[in-house]
Amino acid sequence: MMSTGYPVRRERHRPGVLAGYFSCTFGVLGILTHGALIFVPLGLVCGAVGVLRGLLGGSGGGVGASLLGLVLNLVGVVVSPSLWLVIVGLLASGR
Repeated sequence: MMSTGYPVRRERHRPGVLAGYFSCTFGVLGILTHGALIFVPLGLVCGAVGVLRGLLGGSGGGVGASLLGLVLNLVGVVVSPSLWLVIVGLLASGR
């Protein structure tokens, strides 16, 4: 084969980073909008998937981004009155 002289671009495998970015985005949307009932659960799922993929794949960036997303989503749970009503309703109906 002939070499073209151009450098070969190699993609770095970073498992969990994309899920972490989605988790961060959903967390911020859950904090800033009234759609916390939609965005926060999606962000929690993406964050958990990202942490697991990052840990299993040895990606510190994936774990870090996903943990940041989980923290943002937990803040979304704390500041969302609609999520508090759902949580209290579920706890009260379980008795």
